[in-house]
Amino acid sequence: MLEDKEINGSVRNKKKKSKKEKGFFRYLTLAVLVIFAAPIGIPLTFALMLSIIAIVAVVVALLFSAGALAIMGFFIGVKLFFVGVIMLFSSPPSSAIVLGSGLVVLSGTIILLLLTRYIYKISIMGVKKIARYASSKRGGKNE
Repeated sequence: MLEDKEINGSVRNKKKKSKKEKGFFRYLTLAVLVIFAAPIGIPLTFALMLSIIAIVAVVVALLFSAGALAIMGFFIGVKLFFVGVIMLFSSPPSSAIVLGSGLVVLSGTIILLLLTRYIYKISIMGVKKIARYASSKRGGKNE
């Protein structure tokens, strides 16, 4: 019976050693995979970050150009409106065309300004949500 216990005890010790060995080989395998993946993972992460920055830059440029277009349209509409009023006494049919086109440009500009303002609000809310999401994933829940 003593021999059975010793045999069982030695078998148990062998199982414990094999678990330690498995843990060591598991960490060794993971370290080797990390070393082999680093030359691929680091440039891919860098490329992903740069593409996100490029997308944000394009969106900001589009929003800026829409605002600039709206301001330019406002000035063109005002100019056409005043030219139409001045032309009213010299040539009424021509002045009606210029006056009408000035009013159309002004109304389109007002709609574009409202649309641009709405898009600005949505973009800012989206950036806030993304920042909140990124900060909650990184440092735990921020509630």
